[in-house]
Amino acid sequence: MHSGAIGAHGPSVRATCVDFPEGTQFTSGTVTAAAGETRTEVIASGPGIKACALVSIIGAFTQHSWTDGVLINEPSTLDGTWTMTVTNGKSAKWACAK
Repeated sequence: MHSGAIGAHGPSVRATCVDFPEGTQFTSGTVTAAAGETRTEVIASGPGIKACALVSIIGAFTQHSWTDGVLINEPSTLDGTWTMTVTNGKSAKWACAK
């Protein structure tokens, strides 16, 4: 596993590479919100979900705000539902492994 950060004096980006066992199934998709809109969509649910990750983001990130961007919401239980919330003219691609 390898992690790295970019941007000591501004926005920070972190990435982690993870190996999955043979036979792991992957799903992916995109969630988009129009300007002024907030959308939350289910990206994975049910038993066996191991991980979901943000793949890419598109949009103007000009506000220092937790509520103006993209957020993956992890489940509170192992077999719970993963959702993604996208706001204010942003678009995000996601991928999940199970």
